Amino acid sequence: MTLSPKLAAFALLFMTSLSPASLAGENGRVNGTEAGAATRTVYSGSCANMTATNFKTDNSTGASTVSNSFVDVPNSSVSFTQGGSGNGCVIVSFSGESYAPSGRLLLLQARLDSSTTASPGTVQFSGDDDENGNSKWARSHTFNFVFQSVAPGPHFVTIRYRTATGGRRVFMGRHATIVQHP
Repeated sequence: MTLSPKLAAFALLFMTSLSPASLAGENGRVNGTEAGAATRTVYSGSCANMTATNFKTDNSTGASTVSNSFVDVPNSSVSFTQGGSGNGCVIVSFSGESYAPSGRLLLLQARLDSSTTASPGTVQFSGDDDENGNSKWARSHTFNFVFQSVAPGPHFVTIRYRTATGGRRVFMGRHATIVQHP
């Protein structure tokens, strides 16, 4: 079987996004002790008939939060209609300019219909981006999420974020949410 260049690039990006580094603590080492962190779980599978793509982009640069609980990333919600006659996969890619200065962490998750969190769950999207202490320059980051079993019909996905460092402000700038589905 030969993979198309597009599918091979997606697979590589997806596999690198599942690295243990996404569970890094403040010291940069994998520790799995983040509040709400579950034991390590690995999912695998295939997604057939991914024929539709819905997306939303936002070029604003002023979003931030000091919340220790997840809040919606402004303008990140994407509505879509899941096709087919049975449950199927939904793949969500989120890219954004984020900034978590001076020892701070920004955690991220994708939620379906405000009730289901995508695999692999909560991820560290940004952390300690200000190594030289000049309080400048956000960085672009990307993560891929998978909902393994979504029923046919209308749905929406929202990206949520929070600080993981005691109410210390983290920032989200320009971003894009892309939803692939049957």
